[in-house]
Amino acid sequence: MQRREKSNEWLDRLGKESWQLELLISGFSIFLLIQGLDLAEQKFHLFFNRVQGIDSLLLSALESYYYFLLIGGKGLLLSLVFHLFLRGLWIAAVGLRTMNKGSNLTSQGFTPLFQRTLRKNTLSLDAYILQLDKFCSNIFAFAYLVLFVALCIGIYIGFVLGSLGILNWFNGDILSLPNSIITKIWEYFIYSLSLIYIMDFAGQGLIKRADGLDKFYFPFYKFLSWISLSFIYRSLYYTMMGNRFSRRFLWFIIPFYILIYFGNSLFFQTQPLIPKSSNPLSLIPGYYDDLNPDLSIKLASTPSRYVSNGVLEVFIPLKMDDELSGKIERYCPDIQPVHNSLIASKFIPLFVNERWIESETQVKPYMECMTKLFKISIDDRVLEPSSFFYQHPKTTQYGLLHMIDIDTFTRGVHIVEIGRIDSKKVGDQDSVYYRPYALLPVWKL
Repeated sequence: MQRREKSNEWLDRLGKESWQLELLISGFSIFLLIQGLDLAEQKFHLFFNRVQGIDSLLLSALESYYYFLLIGGKGLLLSLVFHLFLRGLWIAAVGLRTMNKGSNLTSQGFTPLFQRTLRKNTLSLDAYILQLDKFCSNIFAFAYLVLFVALCIGIYIGFVLGSLGILNWFNGDILSLPNSIITKIWEYFIYSLSLIYIMDFAGQGLIKRADGLDKFYFPFYKFLSWISLSFIYRSLYYTMMGNRFSRRFLWFIIPFYILIYFGNSLFFQTQPLIPKSSNPLSLIPGYYDDLNPDLSIKLASTPSRYVSNGVLEVFIPLKMDDELSGKIERYCPDIQPVHNSLIASKFIPLFVNERWIESETQVKPYMECMTKLFKISIDDRVLEPSSFFYQHPKTTQYGLLHMIDIDTFTRGVHIVEIGRIDSKKVGDQDSVYYRPYALLPVWKL
């Protein structure tokens, strides 16, 4: 009993002095988050560039987890910045209190109307300090609650995608039922259960308060709590729920996530009279490696807008999405995968199904297939470049590197145009043509 009383006294004393720790942790965390979020975003971006085109639910789960980790990190950063601002305002009010215990509105010469209004709408300095302290403490707890909830959502989505992947593999390989009823039932069940759990969380225990549903919902609640690792933030959540003032912050969690989600998608579209499209009179930085601010190449790139020698390099990343994979299957039906798209290990070579190709005779069909998908022309002259399979050193993307001899071209601006194979129905037959894909001006020195 005595030990518990001492523990309570220590916690009470620590709570009164927690503002010092809050300031220290907020400032240090803001610095680390500003540095760490950019670095983590770069590393993950390069990783996803490297594995793009791999149809794997494991990678989809990892990408979802990364996205929620990014949302949680940004939510934590915004909350801590707001907390640091309010805590600074609180310190200013405490410092002002040492000089002035309050304000005398009568001595200010205000009219009776404004004196009554200001007395009604203006808190005393002591009440203002206490209110700010409550806001700061709750925002500090809310900041970490936002982070932990985002991490747990990412882990839960990883579990859902992983379970669906296992069922699809089992049903496809053993039962030979790609669209198995078992998989569909599990998919609808887990999504419906997730929706109910989210409603209960956002409604602050709405389902738990419903008589008759508690015994039905309890086993699923325990299961989802274990899968989502909600024990990490449960104490924070229910402690805030038990306080009327703190409960208001919980209502803001879901809108806060939505705000961050849509905030990431916003950008300014300025200068309406200047074209932003790819055209012969515009230089798009994303087409030039030395100007590209991003860590990915969307369509094509060249090292620089200036060509100082007689060789022009054009890199085209090959993102094996459904469209490109469908074209390869259609126009190159004899091409077989060189190796399986999976996560391999250097220590377990049995898991790697890779067929090494060494001779040009074996490589040539793959190159002919890939180069058939694109056509490169300079100033409307169709060229036959020397092409190589290549991994871009900056973005880690895989694709084709075309080396074009332009020694005979005159000094000045030349327009490099890339077309991509496409087809359309003309009567009962397919008409194959090349549609515009990318266009980039270069200057030969």
